[in-house]
Amino acid sequence: MKGFSRFSTLALVVSLLALFTGGMVTDSHAYRGKGGDPMMKQLLKGIDLTDQQREQIKEIIQAHRNELLTGKVAVLQARQKLLEAMTSSTYEKSAVNAAYNTLAVAQQHMTDMRAQIFNAVITTVLTPDQQAAVQEKITAKNQRIQQVIAGLQAKLKTPPPGTQ
Repeated sequence: MKGFSRFSTLALVVSLLALFTGGMVTDSHAYRGKGGDPMMKQLLKGIDLTDQQREQIKEIIQAHRNELLTGKVAVLQARQKLLEAMTSSTYEKSAVNAAYNTLAVAQQHMTDMRAQIFNAVITTVLTPDQQAAVQEKITAKNQRIQQVIAGLQAKLKTPPPGTQ
């Protein structure tokens, strides 16, 4: 970390800790009976689910509970390893990359499970009108993401290759 002052190093470590522990605290509530997948919860909010539909969704999630919990543990453990590699007293690119790759694989597995569950909910529980309402929310979310991307790209001093 040549060229960094003690303050800069401390600020970097505090920022990294806030980033990773904040994500852990937020994500750790999922699948502990505290509301499940936040993305699914947001997309299903306000589409007037019946009590029967809520029960069906709960049963679908419960059917995958152990797999979700196992996946969550793997993600949290991988985050711990990445944090350790990133905040080590000596920087080792290979250790950071290995820890990151482990985290990426664990997150990919969780994303796949969540997508399977979400697909099951959409295709087996929701009415066509509810499916359309969810699709509208997804479209709006993608538009907001695109706006953020455009705003960030506008701040770049030189645009990345292939964006002009």
